[in-house]
Amino acid sequence: MNINRDKYYLNDAVVVDDNRSAYHSDLNTGDAGVNQVLHDNALSFSNEFNLIKSLKSNDIIQTYSYISHSTEPENRSIGPDFEPAIFNDSNQYARLIQTVNVPTWYTTNYLSLKIRSNLITQSFKTGFSVQSQTLASNLDVAQVNSKITPESDSSINHLNWTRTKIYAEADYDLPSTLLKANLSLPVNLQQIHYSDGLYALDKLTTRLYFNPLFKVKYQVGAENYLSFFYNYRNETGTIEDIYQGYILKDYLTLFANSSDLVERQDQNASAGFSYRKSLIMLFASLNIGYDHLAANKIASEIITNNLQQQVMLPYPNATGSWTVSSTVSKYLFALKTTVSAGLQWQSTRSVQLQNDLLLPFNTITETGSLGADTKAGDHVTIDYKATLTRTATHSAVDASANQIDQLQQQASVEYNPLANLQFRLSGDHYFTRQEGNPDLKYFFADASAKFRANKWKTNFEFSALNFLNVRTYEAFYLSANTFTANSYVLPGRIVLLKVFWNL
Repeated sequence: MNINRDKYYLNDAVVVDDNRSAYHSDLNTGDAGVNQVLHDNALSFSNEFNLIKSLKSNDIIQTYSYISHSTEPENRSIGPDFEPAIFNDSNQYARLIQTVNVPTWYTTNYLSLKIRSNLITQSFKTGFSVQSQTLASNLDVAQVNSKITPESDSSINHLNWTRTKIYAEADYDLPSTLLKANLSLPVNLQQIHYSDGLYALDKLTTRLYFNPLFKVKYQVGAENYLSFFYNYRNETGTIEDIYQGYILKDYLTLFANSSDLVERQDQNASAGFSYRKSLIMLFASLNIGYDHLAANKIASEIITNNLQQQVMLPYPNATGSWTVSSTVSKYLFALKTTVSAGLQWQSTRSVQLQNDLLLPFNTITETGSLGADTKAGDHVTIDYKATLTRTATHSAVDASANQIDQLQQQASVEYNPLANLQFRLSGDHYFTRQEGNPDLKYFFADASAKFRANKWKTNFEFSALNFLNVRTYEAFYLSANTFTANSYVLPGRIVLLKVFWNL
């Protein structure tokens, strides 16, 4: 229901979503072949109410209320004989069965007042929110005689969680021509209670959080401006951060946690300069940013040939990241072409706990890009962009370093001989180099033709995707202490004809 009047606006929306999925996959892990089946049935509904009304003083008052409920039972089975040494005391078995469900109730409600003035606009908000959840899971073993037994005493969860929050916020906006500023001062009192009788767990935490945000944009010329940003955020974990019984998230990852709640403090600051000359179509920018994330827990990983086990441990750690970026673009009137370039450098320092070793890592990512968009005559448009990325990571306790170089090129040509006829040809080229592995080279090309028959009010579209018929694709990823090589089987060439018409 929606009502829009001169003095008030009202909207109420009810949403119901029912989504049922089933996934099947055949896997090869080591020398063994296993089958994995996942059933995922998500059901949710929500109601959102929003009323905005202007007062006689021209101030604006808003009432907002949202309530939702969701449930998503999942059933995953893997077998036969997947890692029997870990899951069944080295005995053969039929299937490993993981069931998980987290039914959730959530509501948030607030009342806000916006006071308008010629100098500063003030906004005040107060409200509350409640989240109630239960995480129930079982990891069971189906034996060869069809008997179902728990995998262990540490593979069951029945965790109850309630998060209650009372919050208030004051916002101040300065919409000046030369100086635009925004100051947000949110305060919230949060209480979290969680318990699981299986592990004698019953904890209550109460925290008062202050999360200020400050933004400034200062016009130093007719078009040039400086910008500044600062934000401090307190973040707490969710029910998925504190379950103590093991959950098999997929065939590679077995997760559990400690009973302590994850708490993070994130500070983000940035500054930038934007240079603009509209008359000559020249635009440039320079930005620098720093992000510091501190947490009271760290993920401890034990990695074997076929499985990664992770447990969250109460160990304080921090991650710091510096980012410097610059962009420039210029329109060349004589060539009817826009040329652009960009550079970015990022350094991230983090700590990883792997196989009982505490390892500091520094990851540096350097990115450079060049592009050109041109119009050749009245009917042809040509676009090109190349991006070169180098990712390098090393640890102070290890002299060796890992590095990946990646080049991605994208190009397209569009030809419009008539107002109702369009042809397009595009291509993507990928090149990856990583020491110790063969170079990866891939070229993908697509083509399409579109025609509109105005008399019939009908659109025809013919497309050929991946018409060079690339059948496999591999990709490398590098982050801190993790190097991942993924291989995909592609469907190959796809030819499609679409017809759209208006009745």
